[in-house]
Order: sequence, then structure tokens, then C-alpha cells
Amino acid sequence: MRTILICAILAFGVITSSVSEAAQPARFNYQAKLTDSGGLPLNGVHTLTIRLYQGGTAGSANSGTQVYQETATPTFTNGVANHVVGTGTGQIPGALTASMLNTSSDIFLQIAVDDVSNVVLPRTRLESVPFSILSADGEARIPISQPGGGSFPITISQPGSYYLTGNLTDVGPGAGVSITTSGVKLDLNGYSIIGTGGGGTLGVACNTAGVKNLEVCNGRITNCNIGISFNNVSNAWVHDMNLSGNQNVGVRVGAGAIVEDCVANDLSSPTSNVYGIFVSSDSTVRQCQVANIQSAAASSNAIGISGGIGASVLNCSASNVGSIGTNTSVSGITVSNNSRVEGCIARGNYNSGSSGVTIGIAAGPDSLILNNVSTNNSAADSDSNGIRVGNSSLVSGNDVTSNTAVGASNFGVGIAISSTTRVENNNVVGNIGVSGGTGYGIYARFSSSSGNVIVKNTTIGHTTAGIRCENTSGANYHGENIQKETTPFSQASMVNVAGTGDRADVAF
Repeated sequence: MRTILICAILAFGVITSSVSEAAQPARFNYQAKLTDSGGLPLNGVHTLTIRLYQGGTAGSANSGTQVYQETATPTFTNGVANHVVGTGTGQIPGALTASMLNTSSDIFLQIAVDDVSNVVLPRTRLESVPFSILSADGEARIPISQPGGGSFPITISQPGSYYLTGNLTDVGPGAGVSITTSGVKLDLNGYSIIGTGGGGTLGVACNTAGVKNLEVCNGRITNCNIGISFNNVSNAWVHDMNLSGNQNVGVRVGAGAIVEDCVANDLSSPTSNVYGIFVSSDSTVRQCQVANIQSAAASSNAIGISGGIGASVLNCSASNVGSIGTNTSVSGITVSNNSRVEGCIARGNYNSGSSGVTIGIAAGPDSLILNNVSTNNSAADSDSNGIRVGNSSLVSGNDVTSNTAVGASNFGVGIAISSTTRVENNNVVGNIGVSGGTGYGIYARFSSSSGNVIVKNTTIGHTTAGIRCENTSGANYHGENIQKETTPFSQASMVNVAGTGDRADVAF
């Protein structure tokens, strides 16, 4: 005697079209486990006669009014097979319709295995709820499968929890999964969304204004133009995703987002900007890795992690982010005003084209840059900075080493600041200019730079000076710095204030 145990029975209208409140689904995914009388899983092709009844009882075969029948011959592997009810053969009285499920009576799913008389009891009662049909004992999630004929996008237009039952392949052009409503969780369930590599291909996308509270997790999106495109979505949560192998963007989200435990490696574009992770204002990126991304076109930038106003980037790494085009900007991590970058690594980011700037970590005014490592960032024909911040920022506890600029009039700088910024307790070593370039450890870089406090730093081995202030009209304070430099301090005018006595800089 063979038995079927139902693991999950759910309906999901987006298998062939969008899910809408006005139209209950005409197809639903069915998963079964087939065992012999001893409980051992069976393999191979088995015939299932699938019937739906209005009314009747769970323990009585053929009870109630039969409203639908079809036959399916799925292949069982290790006792498990999937079938989309509504796509079988021998449909009676015709195609499955929503009206068959629209009743105040109980609806029972009846399965017979290999013989119409071999009915599995008890039958499973289906409960119709908005946008899904759930087994009474099943989980309240909605499955997504590869659509027949590759008819993407799969559109999710109602809130709920959705999951992949397998890979989605040959996605594009356009989106693999398009979300048009708030309150959706999409669990890739360890599977992948794989694009065709064409322009405009999106793994998961939402272009509907006002959408919020979306979650995407637990899988991989690759070979798309953009992995996850949530430009206008607020309060998104993207986690445990591998977004490697895409072209222009791994993930892009709107304000108030959290992106965590994600990887976005090996992105490249021959024609436009490249971003590993791009978040808007008041968002957080944590414990993410971006590596090996490159832009190639002129004036096309490459940024590992980019954050808007009020962003936090925590415990992330951005390495080998680069450009081979002309007149480009490269940054491992870039954030706007009022932001925080802490516990991150920016390493080996480069600009090999002409007139292209490289910055390991860049931040706008009023930002906190704390306890990071920025090292071996370089520019072949322009400035290279390990850390660069706007006015009124705090730069503390960072290790900034071996950032290099090539060529006359170019600056290799460890920490570049503007005004009213405190720089303290940093280790700044070996930031240099070569082939006629200038190298500074800490650099207040404008003639108007003033109000900076530069204290308790270590600077060693810079080409031109350990600390340089360009100001001509306002004071900066420096003191208690430990320096091993040919020129410990350089200034454009005498308005800078040096510490004295115990607060003086110490050269050795």
C-alpha cells in the first residue's frame, strides 16, 4: 500500500499572472510525499488523480459535490514531487476556475495514487484566504515556481509571505519577480534567480510609489543588470543574499532600509556606474562584503557601498573596487551627511584611468568615522585618499596606510579633512605621492580650512609631511601627535596653533 503525506498545499495566482484581490487563483502548487507501507520514500513516475469536492467530510472518499478533477504523473525523487494543480490532463468539467473554490462549504482535496480507488484518507481540507489556499496543517506561505514558457515577471500584488520552490532561470528582459504592494516577504529558500545578462534585467524589483516594508532573503541573484531594485521602497530589509555576478548594481533600496549579511562581488559594467550596495537616507548596511567590482566607461563611477544622509555602514568590507575609465570616481565606502562608518575595511580600491580620484572611505559633513581600516587605495593619475570627510566630523581610531597617488600635482593622503573636524587616535602610515606626487598623513586641504583639532595621532613615513594645513584665514590646533617624518608639520600660514609642553607634537 502506498500512502501520500501532504507537506504543503498552497495556491498562488502569480504562477501565470499577477495575484489580485478580485480574482482568486486558478492554479496552485501542490507538494506530496510518497512512501510505501513501511514508510520508505518511493521514486519514479506515479499517477495522481486529483479531485476537489465542495462539502463532505475528511474521512469519507468521494463525499460532497465534486467540482473538479485532473490527472497528473509527476516524478518522485526521494519520495517528493511537486505539481501545479490546474495544469493536469483530463480536466473535468474543464479548466480549474476560482468559482469552483468560491463556496461557504468546506473544500476537500482528494488524492488517489496509481488507481482511482486508492484514495488517501483523510482528505485535506483547504481553507480559502485572500491570495492563497492553505492546507489546514500547512504553513501560511505562498510558493513561487518557474513560470511555464518563461513568462516573467512573476507579479506579487498582495501582502504575504512568498518563497521559491526552485531556481528561476532565463529571467529578462525586465524583472524576474515584480512586487507592487507593501508588506511582502520573499524568501528565496536557498534558490537562485538567474538572469539572461541583458540590459534592463532585474532579479527582484518594485517600481510602485509608496511601497514599504518589503523583505528579501536567503538566496542568490546573479547575471542581472540589477539584482534587487527597490529604489522607491522605504523600510526594506534585505538579508542573507548573494548578489554577486550582476552588472550595475547588486542591491539598491530606498530610505530606512536594512541590508545585512549580504555579498555583492564580481560586478562590472562597460557602459555605466557600478554599485555593490546602494542605500538611501537613514539606512543601515552591516556585515556585508563587496569585492571585485569595476566600471570601464568614461565618467562612470565605481562605489562598493553607497549610503544617503544619515546612513550607517557597520562591520563591512569593500575591496578591489575600481575603474579603468577616464575622469571617474572610485570609493570603497561613500556616505552622505550625518552618517556613520564604523568597523569597516576599505582595501585595494583603485583608479587606473586618467583623471580619476580614489577614496577608501568618504563621508559628508557631520559624520562619524570610527575604528576602520583604509589601506592600499590608489589612483594612477589623480588624488588618492584613505579617508575623506566633510566639515564638523569625527575621525577616530582608524588605521590608514599605504594610500598612493601617482603624478605631479596629485595627492596621496591618509586622512583628508575640511573644517571643524576632530582627528584623533588614528594610525596614519606611508601615504605617499610618487612620480612627482605629494604625500600627506593628515591634510586640512582648503585655504579656508579652520577649527580642526588634530591630536594624539601617529604619523609615519609620508612623502611630504605628516600633517599639512592649507589655511590662510583661521586657526587649526594640532598637538600630542607622535610623528616620524622628514617634515612632521607643514602649514600655508602661521595662524595654526601648535600644542606646547606636554601637549606638543613629538617627533622621533
